[in-house]
Amino acid sequence: MPELALAAAIAVAGGIIKGFAGFGGGIFMMPLLTVLFGPIEAVVMVLLLEVPTTFQLLPRALRETNWSMSLPILAGLLLTIPLGAAVLVAADPKIIQRGIGITVVVFTVLMYVGWRYPGPFNKLASFITGLLAGFAAGSAAMGGTITGLYMLSSPAPVTRIRGSNLVFAAVIIVYLLAVLAFHDALMMSALWRSVLLTPIVLVGAWVGTRFFDRSSDRLFRGVAFAVIAASGLVALIK
Repeated sequence: MPELALAAAIAVAGGIIKGFAGFGGGIFMMPLLTVLFGPIEAVVMVLLLEVPTTFQLLPRALRETNWSMSLPILAGLLLTIPLGAAVLVAADPKIIQRGIGITVVVFTVLMYVGWRYPGPFNKLASFITGLLAGFAAGSAAMGGTITGLYMLSSPAPVTRIRGSNLVFAAVIIVYLLAVLAFHDALMMSALWRSVLLTPIVLVGAWVGTRFFDRSSDRLFRGVAFAVIAASGLVALIK
């Protein structure tokens, strides 16, 4: 099956990127898996492939989360994830695919240039961030990019940011899978492909971690950003 072989190559590359940089694996995989299998199946696969690393780290993340900032974001997420999922299920797959491509390219550029949200960091701003992230999560599994940029711009300690982002990821995974199940969108093909690809992603993450110990951080991050942006361009023009 050529599609599964390509998906395995995408999965190992996504794992390497996440293992080295700590982010970007799902962002890289999403547009390419969309080209292969369509947006709904790609969303389900990316969510399931994020399960092992996210829930392995969740107990510590719950202790480190910045709850004063996180609770308004979580409230926004819960409100708009169903709306984004409804768009994902009902919209033309080609429109969703191109939207994913544009989103990946834009956010990759923002991360590469080091853009930071200029503030303020209050409950209203956090709630609005959650609303935007929930829609992006539901429609394209991209919510973590928005919450990540917002939290990284805040004055919160790195441990609090990391913990909060892992909690957001866990909530998005569980809630969005439940919403997609309600829409009868959890295809069995996506489930078994995810089971087969999970060990490959974990191997990639292990390789990426080894690269981190031996490579220039600046060089690898530059390459990772370029590869992620290229994956978005593929979804945009394919």
